[in-house]
Amino acid sequence: MPSKFAVYFAKLAILLVAGTAAAEPTQLLRQPSVSADHLAFVYAGDLWVTNRDGMEPRRLTTSPTEENNPHFSPDGRHIAFAANYEGNTDVYIISVAGGNPERLTWHPGSDIPVGWSANGESVAFVSSRETDHGRSGQLFHAAVGGGAPVKQMEARFFRGDWDETGAFGLHRSRSGL
Repeated sequence: MPSKFAVYFAKLAILLVAGTAAAEPTQLLRQPSVSADHLAFVYAGDLWVTNRDGMEPRRLTTSPTEENNPHFSPDGRHIAFAANYEGNTDVYIISVAGGNPERLTWHPGSDIPVGWSANGESVAFVSSRETDHGRSGQLFHAAVGGGAPVKQMEARFFRGDWDETGAFGLHRSRSGL
């Protein structure tokens, strides 16, 4: 008759083998965005959110199309992201609690969010809608409350951040565009 010790380790081995066989390989978690309380990221083409410690992951989107470029609002309650739900890439926002995404842009060109205004009333995005070629874009703001997006400058744009005064600082692309 086997000892209690041998039975314990046999059960443990079975659990470990079963757990390893059932586990699927993790796909690449991409494009993280961090707020005071949460972490948002793209996994398998969908937008996910977890607690800041990585616990309690929840899928926010389930569309067959890919969602990407998540950015938290300053208060951490909403996430701006890009998705191609209706034939072109537009800017959407969704509550951290989930729900239906709200569309902010409708232009037939690609609109990609790059951040939020300091007061959380607008989402900044880059778009090539008014350029003569598709290799660079310009900075626009889309008000969360609705209305047409407003171009912020004529210069070509790659990325940027708001400073403490609420002005948007620029980062030029590596190509100098």
